[in-house]
Amino acid sequence: MGLKGQIIILVIFVGLLRLLYKSNDQYNYLIDYINLYGTRDLVFHNEDYEKYDVFIVSEVHGVNLNYDVKWELLKDLHHKKGLNTLLLEVSYTSGYLLNEYLHTGDEKLLETVFSFYRGSTFYTRDEVNFFKKLYEYNMYFPIEKRIQVIGIDLEHSEESVQLYYQYRKNTEEDIDHFIEENIKVRNEFYITGDFTLRERRMYENILFVKELYGFDSCFLQFGANHGFLEETSDNYKSLGYYLNYDLDSPYQKRVLNIMLFYQNSEYLETIYINQKLYFRINTLTKNYHMINLDNINTSLIMVKLDYDISPFTQELIDLHQSKKLNKGVTTDYYQYLILIKNSEASMPLDKSLLLTKPEILKKILKLGKHN
Repeated sequence: MGLKGQIIILVIFVGLLRLLYKSNDQYNYLIDYINLYGTRDLVFHNEDYEKYDVFIVSEVHGVNLNYDVKWELLKDLHHKKGLNTLLLEVSYTSGYLLNEYLHTGDEKLLETVFSFYRGSTFYTRDEVNFFKKLYEYNMYFPIEKRIQVIGIDLEHSEESVQLYYQYRKNTEEDIDHFIEENIKVRNEFYITGDFTLRERRMYENILFVKELYGFDSCFLQFGANHGFLEETSDNYKSLGYYLNYDLDSPYQKRVLNIMLFYQNSEYLETIYINQKLYFRINTLTKNYHMINLDNINTSLIMVKLDYDISPFTQELIDLHQSKKLNKGVTTDYYQYLILIKNSEASMPLDKSLLLTKPEILKKILKLGKHN
């Protein structure tokens, strides 16, 4: 190799070193910020109780410690803000029936409603235990101060609709029309697979139930894609986006998003083998990049990202491995992060449906032989 070639290689090497040092500098700055402002207490900064009215937690479904986050943040908002409305990623009719359980403590009703969601990660022991705990918690408060739950998703279950009308034989015409529209959009969603239909309809459902129930503030813990407050890199507008920006939204610029990140945690998911439903447990080694949080010795840490001196308010730091963020700065999309470490997965209510990896492989191989 000639002198010219050696010089070119040296220039490239020096450039790579500079990039490495720059990356390390950024990495260290982020870690320093998280270590300085992270807290094990799952509470909001004082100013945020007044600044925001919609509080969204964006999760990966099926993780056991998600329920610690939901429980602690809901209690915190109930105590400090007087928030008493929990919106659910289930249908309006199922939410109504779950609210009936919270009024009566009828565990047979609770069991029946959960049976409608057998094919989803809502069908877990953690979820049932959450509602039982909420029922007991509510008993300490007068009726008007108790936490209510309201479903704002599409009507995924015909059984839920039928049971709802058994409980409410005399309903208002506008509610009947509302339910019919959710069934109509569900059918269209199942045919097209267009998730933007679902996002927009859930947003419209919140506007409807806000007027129906008269709540001012609410708490949601939904799948992560529903929470981003800005349009993401795949041009996706989420429920959080509509709540924060739509001209008809009563919550414009009053929506807070808390993004959950995971390290060495298990999650539950559904699978179908030969058209039969099963569950399996997978592992999230980590669903973030750019930072190393191995030295944080706690299973949960919550970090406010939008302090004036925060790097997350100054630049677009996309911690998502899937590169979700598109423009602006990080806090345009979410204002807090919570890191969950070493969590177990949630367990399905019917544990006989849970398969290990060898059992899944065995069923697939057996199916292949039959084909």
